Amino acid sequence: MNRMSLGVQSFDTKVRQAVGRIDDGETVFSHLQELLSYNQCAVVIDLMYGLPYQTMDVWHKDVETLVESGIDGADLYQLNVFEHSDLNLAIQRGKRPPAAPTQVQSAMFSFGKNYLDAQGYKRLSFCHWARNNRERSLYNTQARFGTHLFPFGCGAGGHVDGLSTMLDRRLPAYEKAIDEGRKPMMFLMNQSPNAHLKEDIQGQMNQSRLDLDKLIQREEKPASMEFLGPLSEDYGLWKHNGYLYQLTEAGQFWQVNMTQTLLESVNHLMGEETEIQHRRIAAQG
Repeated sequence: MNRMSLGVQSFDTKVRQAVGRIDDGETVFSHLQELLSYNQCAVVIDLMYGLPYQTMDVWHKDVETLVESGIDGADLYQLNVFEHSDLNLAIQRGKRPPAAPTQVQSAMFSFGKNYLDAQGYKRLSFCHWARNNRERSLYNTQARFGTHLFPFGCGAGGHVDGLSTMLDRRLPAYEKAIDEGRKPMMFLMNQSPNAHLKEDIQGQMNQSRLDLDKLIQREEKPASMEFLGPLSEDYGLWKHNGYLYQLTEAGQFWQVNMTQTLLESVNHLMGEETEIQHRRIAAQG
């Protein structure tokens, strides 16, 4: 084992317990220090912004504690409160305060990004930072570019030679299949014939950039997407640097939505089954 990634979400005890995390922040910090003391693998955590009770001051403290902890890397993820989730039901029933609205989440993302940049962390993707060279996040980076990946272990996913697979996510079922000499696959399927286009888009957007001109030159049909370049630039989501589009800070905040729009456009233009829906992406404002 050379890397451990843990979903801390927040170091604030009240925030943690509001979303079902049992340990208090001090205990989590102590466990991270113990894990680091072994000096055996890269230690990485996830933090979320926009959680109930997580004010801007609490978020500042979360990111500062991340740096103080000395861990090797971190993801900063936006909270999405989906309409039928347990968290949204708790909010509707008054058992939890509302999550931060999108405008506040955007400010939280901006602070986290700029603070880690100022502290000398290396940006590995639109939402992932590394403190040192022990954390490279190769799986997350290469998977989006379509690199051949052989999955190993419960819940692992990968793709090889045009086939995508995921191993069973349920540990008892995974172990049972192994004991019975069966391959513990949840699914095995052919990738889309246009997977190379989609992987290129996902990989580049994960790095906060997109060479739209080169993408259009490779395939005739996606040429209809050309208008998205100046349109998204007008909205301030990316800026053309003379060679390609680079996502602005606002574009990095909306990266997931922008990438999904591009992928849906490719599906439509290449004749694949498409379902484009206009709806709220989450229950918060």
